[in-house]
Parts: sequence; C-alpha cells; structure tokens
Amino acid sequence: MRRYFLISAIIGAIAVFVTILAYEFGLLTAAANKLATFYANAGLISHGEQPARGLHYVTFIVLAFAVSWAVIDIPKVANKVVVVLGSMMLVLAASAVAVTLGLFFEPFSSLTAIFVVSALGIVYSMTEHGGRKHLLHTVLGGRVSEESFGGLMNGERPDFLDGQNREVSMLTVRVFNHGEIRAVVDPRDLIEMTNLFLKNSGEFLTSKGGYLDESSPDCVRVYFGILDRQPDHPFRACQAALELRLRLANLNLELEKRYFQRLHYGIAISSEPMTLGIYESENDVRLSAVGEVIEFVRKLSAANSQYGSEILISSRTYTIIQDAFAVRPMEMIFDASADLMSEVYELVDLKENMSEEEEAARQAFWQGLIYYREGRGEEALKVFSELRAKYPNDRPLHYFIDRAQTNMVEVAEKSPTDPDAHLMHGHARVLHSL
Repeated sequence: MRRYFLISAIIGAIAVFVTILAYEFGLLTAAANKLATFYANAGLISHGEQPARGLHYVTFIVLAFAVSWAVIDIPKVANKVVVVLGSMMLVLAASAVAVTLGLFFEPFSSLTAIFVVSALGIVYSMTEHGGRKHLLHTVLGGRVSEESFGGLMNGERPDFLDGQNREVSMLTVRVFNHGEIRAVVDPRDLIEMTNLFLKNSGEFLTSKGGYLDESSPDCVRVYFGILDRQPDHPFRACQAALELRLRLANLNLELEKRYFQRLHYGIAISSEPMTLGIYESENDVRLSAVGEVIEFVRKLSAANSQYGSEILISSRTYTIIQDAFAVRPMEMIFDASADLMSEVYELVDLKENMSEEEEAARQAFWQGLIYYREGRGEEALKVFSELRAKYPNDRPLHYFIDRAQTNMVEVAEKSPTDPDAHLMHGHARVLHSL
C-alpha cells in the first residue's frame, strides 16, 4: 500500500501544480469572470467582486490529494467514476450555496484539479501495477489477510497470476460431528457454533499468511506457500496448526459452557506439488490449486477421528519439518490407485517446547509402535501400558493398545497376492478406508 500512497501523492502534487499554473497565468480567469458577471447581474454579489484567493487554493489543494487517493485506492473503475463525478457535483453545489451567502466561490480551479487527477489516475490504472489491486481483489476475494494483500501489492507481479507448478503446503481442518450436534441443538445455535468455528479457523489461518481456498460449515482448506515462493511454507503450516489446536480447544470450552456441546475436528497437512493459477467459472474467478493431494488431505484429516489425534501430517511434510517439530508415527497408508505406501505422523509440538519427560514418552511410543509393526504384540503392549499409566487421556495411545490386543488374538492368513497384502501385519490402512 505504500507504493499506492506514494503514487497518489505524486498525482495529487502534479494536479496542484497544473492548477496553480492555470490559475496564476489567467487560463481560468475568463470563465471565473463570466460566472462573477452572471451572479452580479442576478443581484447575488456586487459587480467586480473577486474570489477569495486563499479559500480557492486550500479547496483545490485538498480536493486534489483527496480525490487522487480515492481514485488510486478504489479498485473498481465504476466506483472511481462515482467518486470523481460526486466530487465535481460537490464543488458546483458549494459554489451555488456560497453565492446565496454573498460569497463568490469560483469552481473552475477545483474542477481542473479533479480533472487532472482523474486523467492521470485512469492512465495509471491501465498499467500492470495500477490495475493489480483490482485484479487481486477479484481473484483473492478477501481470502488473505490485509498484511498478505499489502505484500502482494508492494512486491513484484505475483507469479501465480500466470499459472505454474509449485510445491505448497495444504492444511485442512474438518468437523466430524455436525450431524450429532444438529440432532440436539436449535438451528440458530448450530449456525452460531459453526460461525465461531469458521472465525477461529479460516480467519486465523489467513492471519498467519495462508490463502483460504475453501470455507464451508464443516471444512476449511488453506494453502501456505501459494502467495510467495518462500520455502518455509511447511514450517509455517505446522506452526499455524499447533496454534489453531489451542484456539479450537479454547473454543470448545466456550461451546461447552454455552451449548453443552463440543466440536470434534481433525487437522491434516501435506506438502506436495500443485498447479496454481486463476480458475474461472461463470460466476467465480479466483486463485486456486489442483492436485491429487487435495483428496488425500481431506481423507487424512478424517483419519484423526479414528486415531484420536488432532493433527496429522504426511510423510513428505515430515521429512521437511522433522528437525524442528516433534511427531509420532501413526500408520502406513496404502494408496491403491497410485500403488504407493507412505507413513503419516501425528504432529505433537515444537521440539523446543517438549520437556525431557514428554520427549522420553514420545520416544517410548515410537519404540512401542516398532514392536507393534514387527508383530511383537506383548512387547508393544508392555510399552503402551506403561505410557497409559502416565498419560491416561492419550487417545492415539488407546487406539494402538486396542489394535495390538486385537492383532494378538486374530490369525492373519493373507497371501502375498491378496490386494490387501500390504495390511497383513495389521499396521497399514488402505487410503479409501479413511
């Protein structure tokens, strides 16, 4: 926005300079004299009365800078025209009102300043940077924070406007129990609860530099790294997810007090290459992205309801952020359509925030999961049971205890040619089952 302010100041200064030259060299004198004669013949002012010089200077200088800022700042051309015509009508009306009070106020200097500002503003709006605000308002549509929007305005032309393939981090948060809540609360209460969820998720994530791609009653999808080429987007997405978890926990406390209900939600993050660009339909033009990761993250966020976790991240994201964030492995996910097996992880916290006891528990969980995957059920249960004694509310821990106990009493007899052969040890899950 600083550049827009500077441009508007320059245009206003040019308009003031041109108007002063026209005023001082008498280019506006003939029109002013004719108007004064008309008013004098009508008996409204005395013959030979001259306009108040100081008043006219102050008026056209103020109008020049004010209209310049409005013309530059307003993105839509139609709204620019309304401001310009409105300002001109205001000047003419002021002249008519002043003369009824016996004061001669010539409008031509102010009209000249407004005209110069309008002409220069229209020329500037035809340039790439001048038209960028209107374009960004159209394609972003309030889906970014004011800070992010200002950065796009003041920087170079955003490369996503031309379309490209680039890695971004997608964060999705979904609510699972809308149906249960709807059955027991008033519709107005459900709508208010949902709006609080959207405010505490979508608006918050955009304030962290994300781009809000979807905001529906049960799902919010945000991209990090779509607005710029900064390589730290996985870290920003994970940091935002941890802060969002705290916000939603506080929101649930409020909802319990007001409605005796809680939102059950899940957050998922994955960093993958996507095709970015401006996608248009008959009624919508906006920035978005296309890639297989969208469906994967949607299902991954739903997997939180099975594990009892709150934040899951993909294997690709884990490889990037593993030195800064503490995670716990969950299950192997098999994508039959891509014939690809990958691991997903629970995002726990920043490593720097972990106490020695918490870090030891995380490492023990990891070791227990290794025993579980190797089919050493008794050893896995021993580790998990010791952890449960210290952390009785750890829901992913309860999930794996149940899985380990189940696997110890079941006999798996799947052949290597079985479509679910990847699942023969009970530690993987088919993607479409999420």
